[in-house]
Amino acid sequence: LNEITILIRSQGDVYNRKFASELKKEILQQSRGLKPPQVYLTHETFNHGSWAITPLLAENVAKILTVETKWLILCEDQSGIDLKALIDNLNKEDFTAEAFIGYPLMDEEATIIHHFAFFENPSWFLYPFLNAGVGITIPLLNRLLERLNNEKFSTEFFIDPSHEFSMFVWNNGKGHKLKSAPYFCQQRKIGCAIYSKPYATCDKWIPTENIFFAVKTCSKFHLERVPIIQSTWSRDTKYIRFYSDVTDKSVPTINSGIPNTKAGHCEKAMSILSLIVKEIESNTSLSKVDWIVLSDDDTLMSVKQLQNTLGCYDSQNEDIYLGERYGYRLLSPDGFNYITGGGGIVFSIRTIKKLVNRCSCPTRSAPDDMIIGVCLKQLGIEPIHSPRFHQARPIDYSKELLTDSPISFHKFWQIDPLEVYRKWFENWNQIENKLYASTERNDIIDDISTIKHIDL
Repeated sequence: LNEITILIRSQGDVYNRKFASELKKEILQQSRGLKPPQVYLTHETFNHGSWAITPLLAENVAKILTVETKWLILCEDQSGIDLKALIDNLNKEDFTAEAFIGYPLMDEEATIIHHFAFFENPSWFLYPFLNAGVGITIPLLNRLLERLNNEKFSTEFFIDPSHEFSMFVWNNGKGHKLKSAPYFCQQRKIGCAIYSKPYATCDKWIPTENIFFAVKTCSKFHLERVPIIQSTWSRDTKYIRFYSDVTDKSVPTINSGIPNTKAGHCEKAMSILSLIVKEIESNTSLSKVDWIVLSDDDTLMSVKQLQNTLGCYDSQNEDIYLGERYGYRLLSPDGFNYITGGGGIVFSIRTIKKLVNRCSCPTRSAPDDMIIGVCLKQLGIEPIHSPRFHQARPIDYSKELLTDSPISFHKFWQIDPLEVYRKWFENWNQIENKLYASTERNDIIDDISTIKHIDL
């Protein structure tokens, strides 16, 4: 057992860190009576960029290894581990070779989140399902550390750590492709050593009267995009506003006071957030609002899935900044994490008040989501990542990554957004409406243990 080091990708917020702590406890309990493996949580051991994997190597991953270590095992806080099965299977592998093993994912078509890599044959390239774990031998790890010390890492943006790390290991054909290992599994079954657990749900729902939705739009899309939102997810909201560069009573929109720009939208976003705070503070009917959701006008969303997820967090006592996490320049001292805007950005009310009081845009067209991330970092507020938010379309993700009910997708490009909404969100909403039939719509539902994921 002391020949493996297990590194759990973890987060430091109150809700998520308990999963990593529980997994570590389970691993150590399984090793009772033996010399236990080394088990570390990334948020306790490395800096804020460790989730992207490559930055933690650069930070000196060797500090968690011993002279006896033969394997570094990476997994998620939502992973399950059968320690005996893992040891038995690793003993059959050649630890002296450069090995990179796990449960393989592939792209069915070239996708923007992977920079359209392998455009002619995207399914050729394999990358690991991190929930199912990944194994790296020490010889390969040493090779990667040597490269990080001697080569300039060209990537500034970190989007999908599994794919990006696999590209680094592959090294344009001079390195190694991921090798499929049957004991790394998508779900628990006989013979599995590491497997993905179902996404944890919480036992309460946040009422719609506690959530304020703000949609960024512009006059160009009032007729093209806004009606799609109005005919789908906005019907499940209680408070929703459309903020634009003009006042349009037919929507209706609220004029942000900022002209539209082709890119960036920082000043527009900050103006919107300020308008939201002013309205909440002056409108007594909004007195119960604890959460603000900022979305694009081409974002599709499940409001009911969001209600369930927000029930896991304490908006009154925590600075919550939630969504799909990206990173920028994480190998540099000035690097930072941020929630990407397309999948929706969720703020607790206390977070957004701090943000509007302290944050300003360097230019009108600076990227709004990145500047928000920088500002909140300066305030000591790190983003909380949820894999249920998505910056891209369903077809841009491997199917294994969508097995836990999504909250959002982004972009109407080359898809039928109404069909996407029907397939991914409407069926779930119908089930939830049955729950609401026996209670007031805005009551918190205390027991959802009977609700399962819908396989679409």
